[in-house]
Order: sequence, then structure tokens, then C-alpha cells
Amino acid sequence: MSSFRSTFKFIQAIAIVTGTIVGAGVMGLPYAFMQVGVWWGSLVVLVVGVTMTTLLLMLGYVALRSTKRQQLTGYAERYLGTPGKHVLAVAMMLNVFGAMLAYTIGQGTILADLFGGRADMWSYGFFLLLGLLVVMGINVIKYVESFFTILILGLFVVLLVFAAPEFAWTNVPVGTINTSNLLMIYGVALTACFGLTAVPQVRNILRTEKPTLTYAAILVGGLVPAGLYILFSILTLGVTGTETSPVAIVSLTDRLGFVGLAVGSLFAVLAMTTSFLALGLALRNVLHHDYGFSKFIAFSITLGVPLSLFIFGIRDFVGVLSVIGGVALNIVGIISILLFWRANQGEFTHRWQRMVVSFFSVLMFCMFVVSLVLVLGGEG
Repeated sequence: MSSFRSTFKFIQAIAIVTGTIVGAGVMGLPYAFMQVGVWWGSLVVLVVGVTMTTLLLMLGYVALRSTKRQQLTGYAERYLGTPGKHVLAVAMMLNVFGAMLAYTIGQGTILADLFGGRADMWSYGFFLLLGLLVVMGINVIKYVESFFTILILGLFVVLLVFAAPEFAWTNVPVGTINTSNLLMIYGVALTACFGLTAVPQVRNILRTEKPTLTYAAILVGGLVPAGLYILFSILTLGVTGTETSPVAIVSLTDRLGFVGLAVGSLFAVLAMTTSFLALGLALRNVLHHDYGFSKFIAFSITLGVPLSLFIFGIRDFVGVLSVIGGVALNIVGIISILLFWRANQGEFTHRWQRMVVSFFSVLMFCMFVVSLVLVLGGEG
């Protein structure tokens, strides 16, 4: 019985990581692949996916050192002080509010296309249902995430089966590599592979299990999305070729008809649902555990801000994702690396360990700094 419970918790932890990572970004990757070609696109996603998984493991180490139910901001306060905590909290709030708003907008559009009716009414219904789950907390969400993540993988298999007759390698573009295209797919991949807020949730689920189980769940949960992204992008390009649209589901619908619309739309809906739940839970826990707000105030802020923005007419899906992906995520990434290094001072037992971790830390730090500079320069 104990072994079964450990296995079930392990699956739930993997689902939390994968569900946090897989979101709206998956729909933009096929178009990005088309710009650079399938081989360069796959390489970029693989490198970014492995690098981000390494950062997840580094944060897992930090989480395992904590005996309290803290979130990333709690870890930041312990190792970087109050200023680090507040900067990280602001970046996280921008990220979560923007993502929850973007998913609310996107869900309404997809559900209206699929079932008819007004997009805003579907958005309100979606927000009400998932907001209720966020209020219920991790004990409910961990089961929902597990079910939906398995369903997402099942839908991908169904999509693969229906798309196979239309697939042709001649449709998959080799592409031409240039600096602007490479930077474009890098930005999309970075946003699509980001899931640092999942680590404290994994730690809470596996708190009574061996530390190695936490690392294993993070490793599997972090790498699965990268593989899924590459396969989905190749599949989409093999079917739609140069007609691939910036939102993949649109072009798939044109080629696969109602099957493509139904399966692809449900795939997108579930991907955004899992991210919405994981991010909403993470921010609620930050406000409750790390800032001492009551549960009522915490979920009121978490849900009230994105809902208010939607009510007051902020409905630009792409624009919202661009802002959160370009600024907030990079700040969270930079602070997370600094956080790990402060937590690890003097604890490397072998020189090679320090060299390996140093290499990945410098690589990730440069990734986030370059991305942040590019975004700020573009906005300027």
C-alpha cells in the first residue's frame, strides 16, 4: 500500500510540473519551427528544455532544504533577504496575473469557435470553474492536474493518428537560419518551457518521500514537455507545411476539419487549464504562506486582479503573453539562479560538481539577461 501511495504521489508531482509548463506556448511553436526549420527548431527547444529542467532541479535542491511550507518568495527571503523576496514576488505576480488573463481570453475564443456563443461568456464560465478549484487548493488540484495531464497525452496520440494520413515529410521545411529567426524561436521556447513555480508544489506533495523522488519527478516532468513540443511541431508542419499559422490549431483545423478542430481545441483548452490551475495555486500560496495573508484575501487577490483586467476590456491574447514572457519570466529566472547559489555556498564536495553547476548557471543567467535586454529593447 505504501509503495502504491508513493507511486501515485510521484505521478501527481510529475503532472504538476508538466501541467505548469505546458500552456499556450505550445500553439506558437510550430510557426516558430517553420521560420528556422525543423532541425534548428528541435535543437533550440531541446537545449532550452534541458536547461530549464536543470534550473528546476536546482530549485528542487533549495526546496528540499526548507522545513516550512514556503514558495519561491519564501526561499528568496531566506537566502537573498527581504529585497530579493519583494522583487521576486512582483515578477511572479506579473507572470501569474498575465498568464491567467491570457488563458481566460484564449479559452473563451477557443470554446466559442468550438461550441458557438459569445467568447466573453465562455471566458467568464471558464474563470468561475477554475477559480473555484484554485480556492479548493492543492488537495483537489493535484488530482485534476494528474487526470488532465494524462488526457493531454492521450489527445496528442489521437491527433497523431488522425493527422498521420495527411502527414508528409516534404511539407516539413528545412528553413533558413538567421539571427532574428533564431531569437524569435528562442523567446517562444523559453516561455513555453518555463515552470519554476511548480517546484514548491512538488515538494509539498512529496514531503514525506525520499528526496530522490522529488528530483526524479522534476526531471521527468520538466523533460516531457520539450519532447511533446518537438513532436507536436513536426506533426503540425508535416500536415500544414508553409501554411502553418501563428496559432497552430487554426491551420490544423483547415486541413483536418472537425476532428482537427475538436481534438486540437480540447488539447489547447486542457493545456491552458493545467497552467491556470498551477499558477493560480502558486500565487495563492505565496500570498498566504510567505506574506501571511488569510486564505480569503490570498485567493481574492489571485483571482480578483486578472478577472478585473478582463472585465475592464484587456482582451489582447498575444500582447498579454508577450509582456509576461518577455519581462516577468526572465526576472524570475535570474533571481532563481542567484537563490540557488546562495543556498549552495561551500557545499560542493567535488570540483567537477562545481564546474558543471557553474557552467549551467552561467548559461542560464546569460539566457535570461539576453532575453530581458532584447525584450526591453524591442519595447523601447
